[in-house]
Amino acid sequence: MSNLEKLEQKLGEVLGLEMAAQKAVEEFSAKGPLDEAGVRTQVEGMKQEANNHQKQIEELVETLSTSEGLDFKCV
Repeated sequence: MSNLEKLEQKLGEVLGLEMAAQKAVEEFSAKGPLDEAGVRTQVEGMKQEANNHQKQIEELVETLSTSEGLDFKCV
């Protein structure tokens, strides 16, 4: 496996983890245990942070795809 293929694989894993983190927060929020003081705000902050990370990673992938010829598309 070439270095570019390894990089593509790792970037895919990182994006998957960020999306999974956001989904976990959504599912946890839907179950209702967040009504205690400040917990909902903290969890929503975690979700926003994961979303920001995802956007940063997608921007990095775009840049690398252009400059390094990666065969990786964010959907």
